[in-house]
Amino acid sequence: MTQKEVVTKGNGTLPTVHKEAWGSTTADKSDLLLSKLLLMQGTSDLVNDQTREPGQVIDSVTHEVLGSGRKGEEKGINIIPLSQTKTWVVYEDLDGGPEWKAEVPFTPENAGWEWKEVIDGVPLRRDQSLNYYVMLADQVNDPTAIPFMISFRRTMYRVGRALDTHFKKCAMAAAMGHPVPPAATIFELGVGQQSNDNNTWWIYTLKNVGKTTADDLSICKHWYDTINAGGTKVDESENRQTGNEESVEGVVGGDAQAGSGAAKGGPQKF
Repeated sequence: MTQKEVVTKGNGTLPTVHKEAWGSTTADKSDLLLSKLLLMQGTSDLVNDQTREPGQVIDSVTHEVLGSGRKGEEKGINIIPLSQTKTWVVYEDLDGGPEWKAEVPFTPENAGWEWKEVIDGVPLRRDQSLNYYVMLADQVNDPTAIPFMISFRRTMYRVGRALDTHFKKCAMAAAMGHPVPPAATIFELGVGQQSNDNNTWWIYTLKNVGKTTADDLSICKHWYDTINAGGTKVDESENRQTGNEESVEGVVGGDAQAGSGAAKGGPQKF
């Protein structure tokens, strides 16, 4: 055995592991894939496959159960909000149900889009979506942990507006010379149920549960900068699945998601 052979055959001695970072990657930084938090509904593909249950919140990539509203396994998820976006999620409104077509940024030019419209003979449905990059509070000190994205649309849009209000309050405080980043607050993401005459579905709940530490804020700032620099992409596998949205006809998000008229500048694609 040469001196370079570190593991001895006799006693299985393991090599000394260097404490500094090692290993390499040739992947572009923008290849870093962020999972979404997905709330399972009764019609979700993973529920139909009997691999997950309605009311569970899962990692869209690993399918790990992170939270739940199911009786006997209730568990909230503490999240730290980093940044937000607003989009239109566009579906072809087919006889067999909506089929995902595109997700486009919400802009002043398309703010007036109708939630249902026929363009070039194709029936479309559009949902406004409030999307947030978040860190899980119980993972923020794990050096290998990365952010998630969570989206609020349809009946859950109103829950997402609570986070939107939080961001706006932070912006107003900063404008008055008292900068408070949104990540300074921890929220508990819970799960409950809501019903109408025809359906019962699962929804998110949200409440303020505390403040982040200075060390946590430093880590969150790193991820905020990374996201804003385009260093990540979000898992889109949700778009190829069905049933993850609560099926409530006519509930489109916000107090009145659809605009009062056609999109500014006349009809547009999507």
